[in-house]
Amino acid sequence: MKRKASKKMVIFCVVLAAVLLVSGGVGGYLYWNSLPSQQFAFFPSFTAEPSRPGGLVLDVLEVNRNEDGSGSLKYQLKNNWDTDDPFAHTLSYGDAGPWIDYYYQNEWYQVYPRADLEAQNGTGSDHHLEPEEEMVSTIDFPEKVLAVPGRYRLRVDNVGEGEFLVMDDGKIAIQSR
Repeated sequence: MKRKASKKMVIFCVVLAAVLLVSGGVGGYLYWNSLPSQQFAFFPSFTAEPSRPGGLVLDVLEVNRNEDGSGSLKYQLKNNWDTDDPFAHTLSYGDAGPWIDYYYQNEWYQVYPRADLEAQNGTGSDHHLEPEEEMVSTIDFPEKVLAVPGRYRLRVDNVGEGEFLVMDDGKIAIQSR
């Protein structure tokens, strides 16, 4: 009788160990799969450059997100100088960008365009807006750019940044200035 109990105990221990091993493996896989590096089309191992603000005002007007993380972002740049102001002057924004960054573990990471493939296609010259002039532009991006809920920002060279949130339900909240 003592021998049968020990065989049952061995079988129980082997089954328990197998269940724990499988559970740990599934849990580890689910954790790994939830990391940003697995969710975005590309997630860099280095942080995004800080924004360099200029005199123009940047407003994120509208963000649209599809289930696959693709979508669009409409933004406005505006020179708030009054044309009647004798000190009013033309302001510029840079030739590079714009970029979409994702906030993860207290750091910003560039998720669009891919930081590892980004080509410097700029001419090296700035673009100018006269006093009271504004420009509205739209960026369309492919799947997995807005892959997960969280905090994102639009960065425009020599202008600054505008933040927005992707909620758990996929809705967008634009941070107002």
